[in-house]
Amino acid sequence: MATETPAQAGKRVLALVAKHEPKAEVLVSAAYDHRTHTRFARNEITTSGDGDDWSLSITVQLGLRSATVTTNQLDRESLDKLVQRTIANVKLSPELPETMPVLGAMKVTPSALHDPAMARLD
Repeated sequence: MATETPAQAGKRVLALVAKHEPKAEVLVSAAYDHRTHTRFARNEITTSGDGDDWSLSITVQLGLRSATVTTNQLDRESLDKLVQRTIANVKLSPELPETMPVLGAMKVTPSALHDPAMARLD
């Protein structure tokens, strides 16, 4: 199973929801996390490592009902199941009279707090 990039996964999710529920509003969010750790024992490093993790959240809204599901599995089969599970959940969820429509497309600007030199440190 080939893993898709978050952008490809987001586009795939949007297309799948549109296919199964054309009237649904959809919000897709991607998150990236880079973690490192170092463990010390007896004044020496015993373990260290790092890892990268992407996650994808989708919110599907049908009228006054909505459901959100998150995954870190970006292969095609998992994304298909994610969409099916989210649509099933939204149909089971209660109506919320305070529900607002999903926001339109947004352009996100890079954070001024991000320091590329710091991010490259190992």
